[in-house]
Amino acid sequence: MANPIEGLRAFFGRELPAAVRSARWHILIATLCLVVGTAAGFLLSVQDEGWISTLVPSGLAGGRGPSSTRADLLNKEIFAPWPGAVESFGLFANVLFSHNTLVGIMTFGLGMAAGIPTVLLSVYQGLPLGGFIALHYNRDLTVDFLGWLSIHGTTELGALILFAAGGLVIAEKMLFPGRYSRIENLALHGRLAAQMAAGAVLMLFVAAILEGGFRQLVRSTPLRFAIGFGVGALWLIYFCYGGRRAQESREDATRR
Repeated sequence: MANPIEGLRAFFGRELPAAVRSARWHILIATLCLVVGTAAGFLLSVQDEGWISTLVPSGLAGGRGPSSTRADLLNKEIFAPWPGAVESFGLFANVLFSHNTLVGIMTFGLGMAAGIPTVLLSVYQGLPLGGFIALHYNRDLTVDFLGWLSIHGTTELGALILFAAGGLVIAEKMLFPGRYSRIENLALHGRLAAQMAAGAVLMLFVAAILEGGFRQLVRSTPLRFAIGFGVGALWLIYFCYGGRRAQESREDATRR
């Protein structure tokens, strides 16, 4: 009987980072789609804040919009008091995790439809972010907002990119099957894409904890940037170098 501990160790120690490294071009495309959506949302909203109500779902807006003043955003959002452990780590984090996971799985699953819905949904996910940046930019709160966002955003956006990249892996193999049939390609590369999706779910769980609790506990913008980019750097190191030696050893053994 397979040891579940060994299976988890193999997955997180070797298989997940190797799967992410193999999809670097898909990750680049997914990242560009998110950047395009963010830029479009910002450009639409910075001149006409009426777009914010269109681009940002009411549930995500949390009462923030064109009527929000600088003081509102500072006191009720960026430097709002910590609401307590139950609300932060229980209800709030659970809602955030569930919402983001649902959106991410949709992005991943729509790769079966030639990848076009995956690309469109990736662009769409950037629109609310661009709208929020414009809202704070117009109130001279850009730096504070980005610091508030970064503490969880590097992990959350990274997860959404992984979901989209996994969908694009499936789309590529369905559109360009090569010497294998589309069904065979789905079997061969579907596992790799599923590994990326599983890693993205883990990242969203971490992001929900950071966003639901620790973000409001940290009251310093520079410290928020340090934590956010520090966590982002750890993810990058893990995906770039995790299990690389074991992978290289197996490749050397195969060549021999």
